Amino acid sequence: MEIYKSYAVKGVYTVRLILERRDCLWRIAEYPRSTTTLPVAKIWRRNRKLIQNPDLIYPGWQLVIPLE
Repeated sequence: MEIYKSYAVKGVYTVRLILERRDCLWRIAEYPRSTTTLPVAKIWRRNRKLIQNPDLIYPGWQLVIPLE
């Protein structure tokens, strides 16, 4: 059952270019998702193939947001 939960997807987030406040994994994790926020590690782990360095994400990337 835990394996199925780890593959559950809440949605897809497209990284945006915002000059005043740039998108980063920490800010994406803070965005409200129903009642809770996600730890950065969960987003990074779910997108390991795309994100090699969690400090570098680029506009246009589509990140999978895990369920919880």
